[in-house]
Amino acid sequence: MLYQRKHALDANGHSRCATCRSQGGLVQRIQNPCRCYCSQQCLVISLFLLLRSWLMLTSFRAIHMDPKRSPEPRRFNPDRFENDRTSLFESATGDCTKRDNFVFGAGRRLCQGIHIAERSLFYGISRLAWGFNFSPSVGLDGGSISYDIDDLVGGITVEPRHFTCQIEPRSALTAEIIRREAQACSNLLENETGQWKATPEGMAFSTWMPEKIEA
Repeated sequence: MLYQRKHALDANGHSRCATCRSQGGLVQRIQNPCRCYCSQQCLVISLFLLLRSWLMLTSFRAIHMDPKRSPEPRRFNPDRFENDRTSLFESATGDCTKRDNFVFGAGRRLCQGIHIAERSLFYGISRLAWGFNFSPSVGLDGGSISYDIDDLVGGITVEPRHFTCQIEPRSALTAEIIRREAQACSNLLENETGQWKATPEGMAFSTWMPEKIEA
């Protein structure tokens, strides 16, 4: 599946890293198990009484694993989002039955930095796919090591158990471009903190503006 993403990125050319302009048919979706909410007043929802100040957990994992919403939810299949052209914010504020994921919260608890997170995820994932080849590590028997996607560690939040793999630049040209881009970015950062010296010129934190601003 990663090679399909690489093919889409390659249409952008090999001489420069992926940018937001090359997002096109590429998608990135992540999952998170749950998020907490506290009721501000007594509520009755589907015959259930929720008392004021009760702590409620939205089980995002249960929603994401619902086969009615996502057929074969445990199968890694980015193509399920191929025709989804909405941003994370547009999806989160639209029809909830068609929402792609609930990672960034819901309702009044929607993450305020959702658009920054989406751009950051796109840059990170797309540039890794553009610049490197990923392959399984080789075992003692000379064969490729297989990985179990259900081998997770953690508690209320989980992550894959650490594993090894082989990561190599796709070509000498991409390696040189990566080094050049890394050097250019390092010039924008403070040496000690690693934080921006100043906001980069032209940085677009959000392209969305409300149709009506309440006074």
